[in-house]
Amino acid sequence: MDESNQFKILPRISFGQAVKNVFGKYATFTGRARRSEYWWFTLFDFIVVFLASILDELLGLGISDTGEGILTIIVTLVLLLPCLSVFWRRLHDMGKSGWNYLWVIIPAALCSIFAVAQLYVLTILVGIVTIVTAVMLVVWCCMDSQPEENQYGPSPKYQQITNVSHDEGQSIPDDHSDSEIIQ
Repeated sequence: MDESNQFKILPRISFGQAVKNVFGKYATFTGRARRSEYWWFTLFDFIVVFLASILDELLGLGISDTGEGILTIIVTLVLLLPCLSVFWRRLHDMGKSGWNYLWVIIPAALCSIFAVAQLYVLTILVGIVTIVTAVMLVVWCCMDSQPEENQYGPSPKYQQITNVSHDEGQSIPDDHSDSEIIQ
């Protein structure tokens, strides 16, 4: 068999499939996550936290001046690990280390510390760094998957296809599906 650099794009995953995949890998920080899996789960997280905050308000379960309630806090804590793990795996899908998440976490933590210490100039400067790094991570999450296998595993979106050589010297892909093929 003769291998080439052609890849077949696998079918898109649905909202439900993405949520199921992420919960199936609840705290798995290895492997890769498709762009659609990450964004569908991010939408799911937003909807669930939003609904929890509405329920907190309707049921009078608010426990702080900012409006957070018991349900919102519980839901946020339950979804924290899957959100982090799918983000981590999303970075892996582009060939980047999950540790790049620290580009936002460390400045955000410093910003909070400086704000509490009333060091406003440092708070503003580190806040700007936090925003810039957050935008950088969002842009990365919008990028397409690497088609080829990387150090984090095979691509969840692209499947490498192999060609079988025939007597006439032409090669025909093993898989004759209607999927889009890229090189």
